Amino acid sequence: MSFTGIPLSALLLLTIAPVLWGGNFVVGSALSSDLSGIWMNVLRWLIALVVLVPLCARSAWLKRRQLFAHWRSIVVLAALGVSGFNSLLYVALHYASVPIAAVAFACTPFMILGIVAVLDRRLPPARLVIASAIALSGMVLAQRHALNTDVAPLGVALVVLAALTWGGYCVAIKRLPIPAPPRATFLAQVVVGLVLLLPVVAFVEPVEIHAITPREWMGLGYIGIGAGALAFWLWNIAVPKAGSARASLFMNLVPISGIILSAVFLGETLSTTEQIAIAIVCIGLMMSIDWTPYRTRITPRAKSEIRS
Repeated sequence: MSFTGIPLSALLLLTIAPVLWGGNFVVGSALSSDLSGIWMNVLRWLIALVVLVPLCARSAWLKRRQLFAHWRSIVVLAALGVSGFNSLLYVALHYASVPIAAVAFACTPFMILGIVAVLDRRLPPARLVIASAIALSGMVLAQRHALNTDVAPLGVALVVLAALTWGGYCVAIKRLPIPAPPRATFLAQVVVGLVLLLPVVAFVEPVEIHAITPREWMGLGYIGIGAGALAFWLWNIAVPKAGSARASLFMNLVPISGIILSAVFLGETLSTTEQIAIAIVCIGLMMSIDWTPYRTRITPRAKSEIRS
């Protein structure tokens, strides 16, 4: 696994996707009281599929042989990212608060470093371990009040399991490359993920579509299109370029973006502690990046020309 500098395009995508996911925790928590986690996930990806088919179907059809040849990789990615992670997260948010989920996901970099260490049979880079620890300390500081409240053990267990599933998905994106455009592979993941959810839905109480309010449809639209189709697409493009370990650190931007967006759009005031916590998380992210490729290197010849 390479730990070289992250391309600037990947940095941008790694920043946009978590910002879009920032609302996924909040909206998912709000909808969990009326919709089961499984049905919420199914409806989310059905909405995403409506958007993705016109954009990705042609690419998937042209690369159908490559997709069929790597069907095992697609099943693994679909089971972890589309079916498993989102279902576990939405069920967990019925028992655990958003801040608790945020802190749990701040542990994802450690989970990914552990998975990579086992697969590669070598210790992870010390800088990434330190950067992950710094970012985690910032998240704990930001959510310190929520950590002092009583939390249902089942909620914590489900959130940790969801975070571990997400960590496995990030590693799989890097380890199971598919020779097809991201739009084709992602569409295949969504379709297979929905198929995998069908047997589970059979054991869940049916959802009453007519009872879903317009406001709930708007929430489902957001987690389906913005936090689903778009964010996952961007993430699938960025992770192979950045590496799963470094990319996972950007998941800390999910709750941080939620705090900042609340201050911008809801008029909430950022406390001094929250400002410090945001700065600590950003320091952790900056430490995880090798900035050498972005610096302008001046050769000895160029230096002599400047002096003359």
